[in-house]
Amino acid sequence: MIYSQHRFQIVLIIIIFVVLVITFYFSRVRRRYSQTVVLSSSIILVSLLGVSFFYNSGTDGKVIALLLLSMMVYFMTTTHILTYIVMAIHLVCVIVILTLQYYHPDWIVTYPTGKERLIDNFSSVFFIIIIMYFVLDVVRKEFEKERENIRTKNLYLEEKNQLIQDLLKELNHRVKNNLQVISSLLSLQAYRTKNPEAITALQEGKNRLLSMSLLHKKLYQDNFFNQISVSEYVKDLIDHSLAHPDVSFDIHTEIEDIMLTADQAVPLGLMLHEIFSGVIRPLYDSFDTDRRIEIRNDVNFNRISLSIVFYKLRSAGSMSGNKKTLSTELIDILIKQLDGTLSIVETDEPSTEINIRFNIKY
Repeated sequence: MIYSQHRFQIVLIIIIFVVLVITFYFSRVRRRYSQTVVLSSSIILVSLLGVSFFYNSGTDGKVIALLLLSMMVYFMTTTHILTYIVMAIHLVCVIVILTLQYYHPDWIVTYPTGKERLIDNFSSVFFIIIIMYFVLDVVRKEFEKERENIRTKNLYLEEKNQLIQDLLKELNHRVKNNLQVISSLLSLQAYRTKNPEAITALQEGKNRLLSMSLLHKKLYQDNFFNQISVSEYVKDLIDHSLAHPDVSFDIHTEIEDIMLTADQAVPLGLMLHEIFSGVIRPLYDSFDTDRRIEIRNDVNFNRISLSIVFYKLRSAGSMSGNKKTLSTELIDILIKQLDGTLSIVETDEPSTEINIRFNIKY
C-alpha cells in the first residue's frame, strides 16, 4: 500500500512537470500567451498540487510552499484581471485543502520510513528548481526587454539630439553670416557718406556687430551650440576690440575657463567691446609706450567677478562722470541685462580698475 502511494506521488510530480513544460513552451517559446493557456495551466497545476497535498504529509509537507511559489510565478507572468483570477484560484485551493485536513485528518498519508521521505524531499527540491527556473527566466526576459527598450530610446534620443545640434549649428552659422552681411552694408554706407560723425557712428556699429558675429562663430565651431568658453571669448574680443595698426597693448590675462550661456555671453561681449574700444582705447595717447592691461576673473560658486586693470591711465570721468556717451549708456544697459554690478576704482599709479560681477546662469 505504501509503495503504491509512493508511486502515485511520483506520477503526480511527473504530470506537474509536464504541465509546466507545456505551459512554458506555449507561452514563452511559441509566444501563444493567452488567457486560455494561463487559466488551464493554473487550474491543472493547482488541482495536482491539491491532490499531492494529501500524499505529502499535509501541512507537514511542502505543498503549501509550492502553491505559494506557483502563485508567485503566475503573478509575475500575468497582467490585469487575469492576475487576480489566478491568485484567487491558488488561494481557494489552499483554503480548501487546509479545511479538508482539519475535518478529515485521516486522509493525510505520511511516509513511514526515511527512504520515502528522502525521495519526497528530492522531488520537492526538483519542483522548486523548475519553478525558480521559470521565475528567473521571466525576470531575465523582462530585464532584456526593458534593456532593449532603453537602448532603443537612447538611440532615438541621440538621433534627436544630433538633429537639434545640427539645427543649432546651422542657426548660429546663419546668424553669423547675416551679421557679417549687415556689417558689410554698414561699411558700404560709411564709404558713401561724407559726414565724419556719420562715418564714425557707422564704424562703431559695424564693430559691435563683429563682436556678436564672433560669438556665433565660436558657438557653431566649438560644438557647444549654447555655451561658450569665457577664456577664449575674452581673448578673441581683446584681439578684435584693441586691434590698431599704430597702437599696441601689453595685455596679461589670468582667466579661469568657465562656460557661459549665449544669453549672458552676448551682453558681456558687447560690454567688453565698449570698454576696450569705445571708452578706454581713445584715452591712451598714441605716443604712450606703456599701455599695460591686466584681465583676471574670480569664480565663487555661481558668482563671477571679472576685473580689468588699465595701468598708466585714468578714466577721466569717461565712465563714472555725469557726461554720458553712447558707449557708457550701452554699458549701463548691458550690465542690467546681466543683472550684475559694475564698479570703477582709480589709484595713484595712475591706473583704472573696472570690476564686473554677475551670477552665472546654467
